Amino acid sequence: MSDEKIIFESIGTNSLRTSAPYLIVFDYVRNVITTNGGKIKKDDMKSGTLEGAWKYGISFFGLRVTIQFRTIADGQIELHAKGGFVDAFDTTGAGKKKPKIFLV
Repeated sequence: MSDEKIIFESIGTNSLRTSAPYLIVFDYVRNVITTNGGKIKKDDMKSGTLEGAWKYGISFFGLRVTIQFRTIADGQIELHAKGGFVDAFDTTGAGKKKPKIFLV
């Protein structure tokens, strides 16, 4: 990963924007997922999708967080994070809280 500092601007509850290079941002977010105990389940730089999974409580499939990357005008990148459980109900709100770890 590059030593370049990435500066994010919050544009919504679970959305960020940056002008850092796409490859550096994608690698950074992949690293944030694994550093926070997640396993990469989907890694598709071309389509702009990263998905991390965490074992969570009794949920066999666990908690999933998907980050969508979108290049917009002037080479800026928007990141949108969405979380939820696979085949389980979110009774604690963890599916909405977990994506926020990527938004700091």
